[in-house]
Amino acid sequence: MQTIIAAVIAGVVCLVLGIVIGIQVRKSTAEKEIGSAEQEATRIVNVAIKEAESKKRELVLEAHEAIQKERADLDAEIKERRADLQKQERRLQQKEDNLDRKTDAMEKKEEKLQSKLAAVEKTKEEVKAMKKAEMELLERLSGLTAEEAKAYLISQLADEVTHEQAVKLKEIQAK
Repeated sequence: MQTIIAAVIAGVVCLVLGIVIGIQVRKSTAEKEIGSAEQEATRIVNVAIKEAESKKRELVLEAHEAIQKERADLDAEIKERRADLQKQERRLQQKEDNLDRKTDAMEKKEEKLQSKLAAVEKTKEEVKAMKKAEMELLERLSGLTAEEAKAYLISQLADEVTHEQAVKLKEIQAK
């Protein structure tokens, strides 16, 4: 009879130990998975940010180079016009015609510059939109927004703390 009671007690003790160990293993596995997912999400976000910043710098640099080239071209053209004007002072009518044509060319070039600047601004906005779309994609892939993920983790931690407190309270009461 005592052997049966001892076997039943040993079985109950083993069952309780198995449950406690199982909970700890499950908890540790879940924490590792959450940590790994967070690290991967952070890495993906960082890569996307770096790529967006790199593309932005590249576009800004190209725009600056184009502007500098156009400025140099315009500076050279302005010097040439001044020389032409000094040579043609005696011919007032020809000078006025040349100035009208050159003014039109400058306006077209200025319009081109303005359109290029507008294109650069548009590209900047597209980069911002791409960055936002990547963030939304990451949130969609993870199934949670950043705020939802935080709330979920806090809720899980609160549940675990409550459970651990109850276990400790039972242990204390058992003593």
